[in-house]
Amino acid sequence: MQNIRSYEVPCYDGTRAIKPSVLIGTFGVGQTFTKEVVEAMAAFNERPLIMALSNPTSQAKCTSEQAYTWTEVTEISYFQLP
Repeated sequence: MQNIRSYEVPCYDGTRAIKPSVLIGTFGVGQTFTKEVVEAMAAFNERPLIMALSNPTSQAKCTSEQAYTWTEVTEISYFQLP
């Protein structure tokens, strides 16, 4: 059995099913915007908006570097609170 955190699967499945243009992370669990979630956002959004609003930054849903690296989108908006 894979070691998958319970919130990762719903986030990915929800992103694929709903196809949002904005992801807002306000809960206190870090790294929930996984590579698969960010790639899914970029697959159906010309300019996805990712808001990783967790504080402290160690609990960010993903980093700006990850968001830019994981996508081939030329314009991605990323916000994170300090």
